[in-house]
Amino acid sequence: MSRAEFWVIWILMSVLTIIAYFVISVISSTAPIAGYFLYAPLIFISTWIGLATQAKRWHDLNLSGWMVLLNYILAIPTAILFIPTPKMVQLGMEGPSVQRMFATVGASIAVMTLILLIPLGFIAGKPGENRFDSHSER
Repeated sequence: MSRAEFWVIWILMSVLTIIAYFVISVISSTAPIAGYFLYAPLIFISTWIGLATQAKRWHDLNLSGWMVLLNYILAIPTAILFIPTPKMVQLGMEGPSVQRMFATVGASIAVMTLILLIPLGFIAGKPGENRFDSHSER
């Protein structure tokens, strides 16, 4: 996959996801349950396409597709911050809300994804064959 193909897919998926998010927000304002059932497949499909596209670009750079896991490197420590300690439980302190946790973890994934756009979107693929495919033009 060339850098141009990567950018077309990334921009198109971003725009379509934003449009779908707003449509689902309008629907869920009148029917909240319907919004949940529409939003879950949207997240799954857009995440799947995004990770597959990234894996193809990592392969073009002659690196493993498992590099897509870098997207989640900040999510784990961020999620750990929301685990209540025994002392907090003993004192009756409430932990942060689930919505706040998901928003923060989602933001950390978004930050890493944007950081990874630099190597994936701007560094040319390795010319000639690599260990993942035989395409010579990237």
